[in-house]
Amino acid sequence: MNTDGAVPGLNRGNAYRLPVVIPDASVLNVFNEVTAKLRVKIFANEQQAQTLTQLRDTLLPRLISGQLRLPEAEQAVEEALL
Repeated sequence: MNTDGAVPGLNRGNAYRLPVVIPDASVLNVFNEVTAKLRVKIFANEQQAQTLTQLRDTLLPRLISGQLRLPEAEQAVEEALL
């Protein structure tokens, strides 16, 4: 892999000669079971982050301007998270 001078590179010939392990179906199924739980959690975290971002963008300007007081904001947050 030292064929590209100062910048290491990987050409097609080098990649094709590398051995690759191909797992059987049982290993893939176990991998899928483990990663499926992670994907569900990732999706839930993304949804929560989006909700919190919208909540921040809605409440912060109103709090800064004085249009909204803290107790009212806390109630709005609780309602949004239900």
